[in-house]
Amino acid sequence: MGKFIVLVVAIFLSVITVLADALIKKAALKNVLLSPFIFFASIIYLVTLLGWFFVLKKIEFLNAGVIYTLIFIIFGAGVSVFYFHEELLIREIIGLILAIVAVFLMYRFA
Repeated sequence: MGKFIVLVVAIFLSVITVLADALIKKAALKNVLLSPFIFFASIIYLVTLLGWFFVLKKIEFLNAGVIYTLIFIIFGAGVSVFYFHEELLIREIIGLILAIVAVFLMYRFA
């Protein structure tokens, strides 16, 4: 597996994991622990676990963490705002920008 393909797979797995987290949030909002959302999130986590197993064989652990963190920050904020209609305050937007800069610095010098 080439490095570019591994990177694409890592990004895809990160996005899918954020979607599973959104399913858990949806279940939590309904206050139902045994819901289909929890079941599907568990299936997604299992599938992504297997995917991360193969990705981590090809890239450094720190770089995988940086990729996951960056995707979670960006995609998680998007899901929060556009799907759950949660408001982002200006200090949170500044925090997101600083977090993204920090993640890029970690990846650059990792």
